[in-house]
Amino acid sequence: MANRERGEVEFQSLGKTWTLKLGVNAMCEIEDATAKSIAEIGALLGDPKTATIKLLRTVMWGALRDHHDDITVKEVGAIIDGIGMNEAGRLIGDAFAAATPEAKEGAGHPPKATAG
Repeated sequence: MANRERGEVEFQSLGKTWTLKLGVNAMCEIEDATAKSIAEIGALLGDPKTATIKLLRTVMWGALRDHHDDITVKEVGAIIDGIGMNEAGRLIGDAFAAATPEAKEGAGHPPKATAG
């Protein structure tokens, strides 16, 4: 079971329970994969004009790796297909919020992710 106090967000897709966590390792992997800072990623995902499906999938991949270390990007695409892009964006926004519970939206905290 996900522990919100530890920044974890749990959800169901493809008949399985998944846990997102945007810890330091996940953030570093996401930054490596995108060549962008977490702050840039949050801003891009928070704006429907700059949010891309590829970025959404990459962030979800990185956030899943803490609990599902062997997951592939292709599998993450299937997970997103199972829940829909809007739900994936909401979950990523929740994961950002859980990672920085003391932050307030608009004060350096990325807003809820949107998908184009």
